[in-house]
Amino acid sequence: MAKQSRMQTLLIILMVLMPILNQYQVFQLTFFEMFSTLVVFYGLIKNRGQKLKIANRAYGFFSIYILMFSLIFSLRYVDLGFSSALMRFIKFTIVTVFILSISTQILFDIELIRKIYKYVLYIVSLILVIQLILYYFMGKPLYAIIPNLTLNYNDGMNSSVLIRNNLHAITAGYYFRPSSVFLEPAHYAIFSIPGIVITLFTEKISRKDIVLSIFFTICSILTTSSLALVGCAICWITFLLFRKDLWKKSWNKMILLVSAIIPLTGYFLIQQGGVLTSINIKLASLANMSTASSTSMRLTRGISYYKQMDFISQIFGTGYGNLTSYYYKNGIYIIGDTGFQVSYMNGISTILCSFGIIGVGIFIGFIVSSYKKGTQLTKSIIICLLTVMFGSDMFDSTFYYIFILLILGNNKYLKSE
Repeated sequence: MAKQSRMQTLLIILMVLMPILNQYQVFQLTFFEMFSTLVVFYGLIKNRGQKLKIANRAYGFFSIYILMFSLIFSLRYVDLGFSSALMRFIKFTIVTVFILSISTQILFDIELIRKIYKYVLYIVSLILVIQLILYYFMGKPLYAIIPNLTLNYNDGMNSSVLIRNNLHAITAGYYFRPSSVFLEPAHYAIFSIPGIVITLFTEKISRKDIVLSIFFTICSILTTSSLALVGCAICWITFLLFRKDLWKKSWNKMILLVSAIIPLTGYFLIQQGGVLTSINIKLASLANMSTASSTSMRLTRGISYYKQMDFISQIFGTGYGNLTSYYYKNGIYIIGDTGFQVSYMNGISTILCSFGIIGVGIFIGFIVSSYKKGTQLTKSIIICLLTVMFGSDMFDSTFYYIFILLILGNNKYLKSE
């Protein structure tokens, strides 16, 4: 891989930090929108005179489908007006060019990404450990969120209000859940999953990489996020399946260590009364929607809404960003609704409701073709992506684009046998 310029290295650092920085609004814009625009213009200037190469035709088709139908259905379902619909179209076009072409040409250096991602994840993991130490040994809950800023979260909530609400919940008896620099514990868990995978799937893996992956896994589990438990399990299962060559070496003891430490961490968490209560509530809510939890809502809400959509919308979807307006306009609701929030619908359901059966089919085509042609790292990332999308609202978030960039850009390491 050619040596990156300072500018390219800086952009890769910003790309890795994207899920953290995008939590805050800047002049009523998201960091992701500004970063995508910067990278597109930089790429066009740097590669002037050269044709843009599409990183993946299947994902390109998926993106074009989103662009065209979103513009059409924005005018049908939402009272935006043509100018607002066009502005949304332009924003998504910039993001599409960023993902499909520019970023994979000038930003993708798997070794540099691996180095930076591991370093950033190590720092945020240490902050999470400090949060736990301060709480369990000194009784001081700490939230590492920048105060007095507008968030891209909960309709533009102020970060100080979020911190105050969390502290009030703890005072009222809710158990403390560390989240490091993220707004939610699950966000740390999602951010850690690509880090664990690219640390495990390195060309010449060392014991240090295994130890670091174990550390990341334990930190993720300590968030008490159900997504962390499932996601980390998938990371290690794919590692053991795809890296069978390690069994021929003296790695057995290390892998046994992983098998022992991670369940022990889970056992420690279960002993905490609040965690056990939360698990029981989530299990009960899966059987009874009247006691819905965030987990059960994300797993079942999308299908419940989809069944109430009209036939055309079930086939073609409602268009990018139109779900809330569509459901309000058509008076669609389900048991447990206290006001529609797309965040309580998982990523797969969001694709189904937003882009219909056709959109889901195109997305599956991208996943299948990428998996067949992919490296071991790519295959593991794809499996983890689908796992996280089933358990969270990750579609069209900065976390989602990190996964997609790794899938589109990685094509030279750990070739499939």
